[in-house]
Amino acid sequence: MIETLRLTIADRQLKDMPTEEYYLALHPEIKELDPTVGESRDPTFYSIFTKELNKHIGMCCLYNFTATEVELGVRIFIPEHWSMGYGSEVVNALCEYVFNSSPQIMAVLAKTPVYNTRAVRCYEKCGFTQRSHAPLSGYDMVFMVRLKASFCLKHIVQQNDREKDDNIT
Repeated sequence: MIETLRLTIADRQLKDMPTEEYYLALHPEIKELDPTVGESRDPTFYSIFTKELNKHIGMCCLYNFTATEVELGVRIFIPEHWSMGYGSEVVNALCEYVFNSSPQIMAVLAKTPVYNTRAVRCYEKCGFTQRSHAPLSGYDMVFMVRLKASFCLKHIVQQNDREKDDNIT
């Protein structure tokens, strides 16, 4: 289980699936914004819950592990929870989890249709950079990467800033 300020990211359970299917049926645009395309080897699925109400609002996964990379995906199912920073919170938490628990992983990858500008902004906000654009399964996709080096550098800078603040007070 992964905890953030507002969310709990827990191993996906069978009981979580009807909720996911319900929201995907209710909001078919989600599949268009985040189509399942390309290969998905050895996925590990997680469910996303708000801490405040313990409400199941989405799912995420890590998949396509290689010796040095892993891919992630995130879906927030309920449009009322879009543009509230939950996606960024999940992406940052998954990157931190992967980089801290798997020392050999040097990069986290993500892909999304070019027209899903909300997802592209989310990944960029979380430190991802655009690697390439290419068609995949009939979609024009943007492929993005977050390198472990930039993740570690960001945390070193944050630690130095905290130490400076501690010295001031």
